[in-house]
Amino acid sequence: MTKIIVTHIYPPIPDRGYDWHATTDNYDGAPDAGPQFEGWGPTKREALNNLLQDFMENSVGSENDDTIALIGQMLVEEQR
Repeated sequence: MTKIIVTHIYPPIPDRGYDWHATTDNYDGAPDAGPQFEGWGPTKREALNNLLQDFMENSVGSENDDTIALIGQMLVEEQR
């Protein structure tokens, strides 16, 4: 099963929109690695939302349904 990794980056730039990064455990960032999904945001929740949006816009068929459900579950838990 795919794991979701959320990292607090806090880069030394004035724009706080890139403080959090959310992706899957198989993400390597290489442009030739095939479809790779990631999300950025000023908060953990917004990075997860951005990742979910990336999956919803770019997934084909039902291949990523489990991952989409996992991100949704993480968002619910984050809201508590």
